[in-house]
Amino acid sequence: TPQGTGSGSGLTAMPSVGQPQRVEGENKTISSTRTNRILEVGDLKLEVEPNTVILVGCKPGAMADLKQGVKIKAAYEVKEPNRTVATVIEVES
Repeated sequence: TPQGTGSGSGLTAMPSVGQPQRVEGENKTISSTRTNRILEVGDLKLEVEPNTVILVGCKPGAMADLKQGVKIKAAYEVKEPNRTVATVIEVES
């Protein structure tokens, strides 16, 4: 966990408002807007904002770790009907 105690996914350790939704799979594509990166996991496009938490093996990661083809687990919120924003992304190491 990010606190350094216990084991398991960092996704379960992150506090959330309401129930975030989850997706798991391979990062198919990466594209960018002026402010955000967009990942495609399955049929879902996730926006990665500057405040999105990125973990690599439960340790802090960076945007550079979100390469095409890596397997990820993500928690996200639906902000608008066509806008899903990742709150936490865990890259499998």
